Amino acid sequence: MRLLRPLAFAAVLGALSTPALADEDRSPAPGFTLDTLDGESVSLDDFEGQVVAVSFWATWCRPCLQELPHMSRFHETYGDVDGDGERDFTVLAISTDGPETLAEVRQTARRQRWAMQVLLDQEGDVSAQLNPRGTNPFTVFIDRNGNIAHSHEGYSSGDEEGYETLIQELIAEGGDDAGDEAAAE
Repeated sequence: MRLLRPLAFAAVLGALSTPALADEDRSPAPGFTLDTLDGESVSLDDFEGQVVAVSFWATWCRPCLQELPHMSRFHETYGDVDGDGERDFTVLAISTDGPETLAEVRQTARRQRWAMQVLLDQEGDVSAQLNPRGTNPFTVFIDRNGNIAHSHEGYSSGDEEGYETLIQELIAEGGDDAGDEAAAE
């Protein structure tokens, strides 16, 4: 049993130190539109040119509720890193709770005072596209060009450090427009 613990720990560390996929290995993130807790529609296309973290969670998931305060902090910290008034990074917290627990989702989001938008995937359509195993928490990082750069299943204390490094790297990459501007100079 003692041998298994270090191996499991090494597997977790290996998953956290996995860098973003190389540009040529990234695939386009499927588009989606979901409602917010206020009933407004939000589309992934609304965040074109930004780095986006899509975090799947549920009210009954303790690791989710440990991870999301970090994601909310990243949403605030890296929203406008270059001070140009435009967001560089956003987090979309997608609740996988069903319709029967909508009140609990609202209550949890209100109590936690998360800065990011909470979206509802009550039918599981978006989860089926981006999180086919249906695990919670599950986080997908999408680069400025709309491609999936990294995904992470589960949460353990310390994962947020790897997330922060990844977010910084993805923001620094720029997007297709940034490359075009550099080439024009």
